[in-house]
Amino acid sequence: MFEDLFDNLSDLLFYDSPEWVIVMGIITAVILAIIMCNVSFQKKEPDSQFGSFIRRLVNFDFFIIDKILKVMYIASTCMCIGYGFWMLFAVDDRSDDWMGGTGLLLMIVGPIAIRLFYELFMLLFTLVNKVISIDSKIKLPLNDITAASSFKPSANGSDKYCKNCGKKIYADATICPWCGEQN
Repeated sequence: MFEDLFDNLSDLLFYDSPEWVIVMGIITAVILAIIMCNVSFQKKEPDSQFGSFIRRLVNFDFFIIDKILKVMYIASTCMCIGYGFWMLFAVDDRSDDWMGGTGLLLMIVGPIAIRLFYELFMLLFTLVNKVISIDSKIKLPLNDITAASSFKPSANGSDKYCKNCGKKIYADATICPWCGEQN
C-alpha cells in the first residue's frame, strides 16, 4: 500500500514537465514573498535572530553584494593565476606554438585588471553605504525638511524653542522641523 503511494507521489513530484515546474516555482515564490513581507513589515522586532536577519535583509539595512564581489574577486584572481600557470606548460594543438607567453601575460595583467574592476565596483558600494549612513543620521523626514526650509518665525513674539536643539519653532508645533524631536 505504502509502496504504491510512494510510487504515485514520486511520479507526481518528478514528472518531467516544464509547466509543472513553473507552476510549483510560482507557488513557492508567492508563499516565500508573503512570509518575507510579513517579517519585513512587522512593527515590532522579531524574537529570533533569523527573523531579525530576514527583516534587515529585506529592508536593505545592509548589503551582501560587496561580500559576494570579494569572493568573486579572489576566485577570479586565483583562476587567472592558475590558468596562466598551466598555460606555461601548454602547446597550441593547431599551430604547435608554446602558450607560455600568453600564460605569463595572463598571470601578470589578469589580476591587475580584475583588481581595477573590483575597486571600481567597491568604490560605488562604498559611496552608497556612506550616503545611507549620512541619511540615517539625519532625523528629519522628507515632509519636515520642506517645513524647516519654509519656516518663518511669528511676529507676535509667541515663539517657542525646541527642547532638544534650541531653535525657534512654531508655537503650536509638537515636532521640531529642524531636529525631528517631540516637544
